[in-house]
Amino acid sequence: MRNPIPVACLALLLGASTLACSKSEKREWNASDHDRSEENQAPQRAPTPTAAAPAPTAPSDPWASNCAPCHGANGKGDGPMGAALHTPDLTNKDWQAKTADATITQAITHGRGQMPAFGSLRQSDLDALVKHVRSFK
Repeated sequence: MRNPIPVACLALLLGASTLACSKSEKREWNASDHDRSEENQAPQRAPTPTAAAPAPTAPSDPWASNCAPCHGANGKGDGPMGAALHTPDLTNKDWQAKTADATITQAITHGRGQMPAFGSLRQSDLDALVKHVRSFK
């Protein structure tokens, strides 16, 4: 049979804590209740409205910033991450011949395999990237 003393102690403690929490002291709040000397030394002012921050701009060279880490500077798949990802050689004549511009744009915009999507690029950047890929020989 269980010892009833621990259960009685638990019930007594629970009752006492409930009673203590249910009583609330009614008094007015005053500034000294939350006095923080480091905050009270200088008056707080609302921030002065400033001009909106300029929108982030696209990188000046989308190939260098987005593509070259994998595809390399010349599209051979020899970028720093190219070997680990088995990045294709975009200079391959067969690949160039059988791949349409729309397919390249689709891959850049939506990603393909391990290649991430770059859907936030402007259309002018997408067109420039397709033209750049086509320049590889």
